[in-house]
Amino acid sequence: MASSQFNVVKNNLEGTVYRGDLNNVTTGGVYSVTTSEVTNYPPSIALTATGNLMVINTPAAIHQLLLIGNTVIHMRRYIPGYGWSVWAQTTLTPET
Repeated sequence: MASSQFNVVKNNLEGTVYRGDLNNVTTGGVYSVTTSEVTNYPPSIALTATGNLMVINTPAAIHQLLLIGNTVIHMRRYIPGYGWSVWAQTTLTPET
């Protein structure tokens, strides 16, 4: 395999419901979350929002992407020695 290629492996966490502190979610995968059952979610999200959390764990950082609804993505990253960044938000708009 050339160095520019990589393998995509489906993990067994897809659809796992997570309850607890989002700061502790460091295993790569896709999780279902409800904000009333987790802590350290973005402050702009309603208390009863439901969505999906995607965690990407790389050697340099852990990335969390929280998808709530159809158009909003919240994201942050953890860098060892620095901690979690603040949540950033982006809105998806369809191409025309």
